[in-house]
Amino acid sequence: MVSAALAWELVVTALLCASVATCILLDAASIYKVLQKIRLYVYGALLMVFGRDKRWTRRPLDTATLAALGPTKTKRIIFIRHGESEWNLIFNKGPKPLLPFKAILGLVREIKMFFALDMGSVLYDSPLNQEGLEQAQELASLLRGDADWGDVPDPAQRDADAATLRGGADAPLSSVVASSNLRRALQTCALALQARVGAKRAEDRVHVLNCLQEVSTNIDTISLVPPGALPQLPRVPAALQAPESFDLTMQGGNKNVRAYGQQRLDAFAEWAFTRPEDCVIVAGHSLFFQYFFKEYLPSDVDHVSKKFKVANGGIVACVLEKGQLSTGREVLAVKPESIATVHKGFDLKKKTKEKKA
Repeated sequence: MVSAALAWELVVTALLCASVATCILLDAASIYKVLQKIRLYVYGALLMVFGRDKRWTRRPLDTATLAALGPTKTKRIIFIRHGESEWNLIFNKGPKPLLPFKAILGLVREIKMFFALDMGSVLYDSPLNQEGLEQAQELASLLRGDADWGDVPDPAQRDADAATLRGGADAPLSSVVASSNLRRALQTCALALQARVGAKRAEDRVHVLNCLQEVSTNIDTISLVPPGALPQLPRVPAALQAPESFDLTMQGGNKNVRAYGQQRLDAFAEWAFTRPEDCVIVAGHSLFFQYFFKEYLPSDVDHVSKKFKVANGGIVACVLEKGQLSTGREVLAVKPESIATVHKGFDLKKKTKEKKA
């Protein structure tokens, strides 16, 4: 079986060898692109070997302690997980015996992009695949009212959250949109919320936050662009990736190799509470969301959000609270009863299949 680490090693070995041979024949601009690719591969090596993104010690508070919180501030958070990505298609989907063949095909595509001096990638900052694009378009259809949302435990709350996602003067809550700086999240955000993103209104700008980068040391969690830049979004109409539709002030580039994901969770939560809006809409990643719930739900609560990922193209909402303990310590918390499914919810079937296999 070809692991993600082995696939990465194959990519780096082949492309670094190719770069030495081709630099002799290239002009300055092309050599610069090759060097940028090499820089990306070196960063990927450092992240996979020395990264500790998931290694912090989690010490969430228990229910009794959280019940004693002083006056709290609240913020509704609506999480939108990106659609299926090229990385998901290669490493996480389909029969396991096919994994080596899919990995080789992915490697071939990566090498072809390298020789074409294409600054995109299949594995790094992996974009949406065809199914992922369809999942994002499905969300847009749901928000337009062209499709049925399906059954959820609390349809009234779901309808309210859907109205908040649509935005506008009639929305029950004022909202701001934020997205990870990785392409698959931005693609999903632009396509799913196209009515807002395409309007190019200042109040609907997507705030691109590098603190929302996925919690993982895999190379698909690496951004292709430097701080302050917006990546090209494959197969997204130009009107939906216009610079005026995005706020890049907080796009700080790639996460620090030696930093912990907890720091980005806290950074996002603090940013959310600096916003005047009632609700923060987040386009992001499964493990970021899962660790968010692990970090802020009470330690003695056994909730599906701690064990299962949000489904690709799924939407889940919750209420984030900020208050103080009697000691004066400021804490962040999510009460389990505030977690609500808007669309698809948590992918319980996928995990069950993995266990059976």
